[in-house]
Amino acid sequence: MSKTAARPDVAQVLAGLKDFQRNTVDYVFQRMFLDSDPARRFLVADEVGLGKTLVARGLIAKTIDHLWESVDRIDVIYICSNANIAKQNINRLNITEEREFEITSRITLLPVHIQDFKSRKLNFISFTPGTSFDLRSALGTAEERILIYWLLHGPWSLRGAGPMNVLQGYAGADNFRQAMDTFRAEKSIDASLAESFSVALAGRPDLRNRFDGLCKQFARSRNIIPDAEREEQRKLVGELRTLLATTCLSALEPDLVILDEFQRFKHLLDGTEAASELAQGFFSNPQVRTLLLSATPYKMLTLQEDHAVGDDHHQDFLRTFGFLVNNSNAAAAFGALLAEYGLELVRMRNHGTDRIQYLSGCIADILRRVMVRTERLAVSDDRNGMLREVHPRGLRLDPREVRAYRQLQRLGRTLEQNDTMEYWKSAPYLLNFMDQYEIKSAFEEALGEEDGGGLPRRAADFDALLLSAA
Repeated sequence: MSKTAARPDVAQVLAGLKDFQRNTVDYVFQRMFLDSDPARRFLVADEVGLGKTLVARGLIAKTIDHLWESVDRIDVIYICSNANIAKQNINRLNITEEREFEITSRITLLPVHIQDFKSRKLNFISFTPGTSFDLRSALGTAEERILIYWLLHGPWSLRGAGPMNVLQGYAGADNFRQAMDTFRAEKSIDASLAESFSVALAGRPDLRNRFDGLCKQFARSRNIIPDAEREEQRKLVGELRTLLATTCLSALEPDLVILDEFQRFKHLLDGTEAASELAQGFFSNPQVRTLLLSATPYKMLTLQEDHAVGDDHHQDFLRTFGFLVNNSNAAAAFGALLAEYGLELVRMRNHGTDRIQYLSGCIADILRRVMVRTERLAVSDDRNGMLREVHPRGLRLDPREVRAYRQLQRLGRTLEQNDTMEYWKSAPYLLNFMDQYEIKSAFEEALGEEDGGGLPRRAADFDALLLSAA
């Protein structure tokens, strides 16, 4: 998409939205761009199924139209927890006729995924936070290390086997070298990002000295390396990846950042570790408007026993509000307002409701400045009054799916994990694909126990939940 790209048709995009979605788009746009005290961070917490992605699409359209004449280049950044979600939503978010919404799961791969993006009027970029910000102590992927090799090749005049051995990691030697040759032959590195990385390297002479020391060690052997040097290898590669990520983030000029299902990586938004600092440096750009999407942006309810393990819905709510306002004084004042509201609820029997109603109005006014939520109208028995029922054609219930449901129910009871219905409705072969869910973790933990945690030992008891080994 060149600088002469056609201006997107906003009216056409908005025409595809339902009235309540259009109302949300108009309100969020007003708060983020037009008000005298705009909200640079805003949360859309619409109920599941009401089209938060379509709201984001509408806001993208209005943002681009608003900035078209005044900004030389418009960058829209989409961040979600994994690349699969990005692929699901990418077409709905891309409002242009050109299919140039760049997808990369790692910010460090931008130099090869985005060619000459500075020459474009409009750029769409997507990446995942876990592999783009948390970099310091890992070797990353072979593709990342190959890219780093070629980025270092000129500035550091790399020669011999040592540098390749250092960056090879745990990949096979022949495969890694073949991949390096293929990379050089088939891919090109964005010149501006390569130059920026070279400048960043010049400011870190310690990296060159440490790299040269490792090259001498690894040149003698890439197999028998002392643990201390292996640890230094991981640390150094992690720091090079972090430097590259910082360079790539600095090269971007985001106008609108969309954080989809951000509660899955909320620790990056306000933590103190290196990954959080990198992420916050990106989100805190004063020119950036950040849209957060989540039907469950904070814990709705925790009990006393949950507090013992660090779960507290009240603190999580305040934490989310604090990120949205990005002002410690405003966050503290709002916390005090909530505390007073809670006290008045306790005193209501003797003091009436006037003060409670006043405080409630104050709280609502403050929240509406940084967040909105739309819920389904309860005009039908199933609360789907705002949705249109679609009858899928050709859909049938397979006997294997019924067997999977029975096996999952039995597994849930054994592991004391309830509410498995939604899991069963979401995906097939759940024991292969539901990593990081509690029921999968409990399943793996039970398998590691001496008695199998009470699980059946026959593979047939789980065959409908697992991909066939054949």
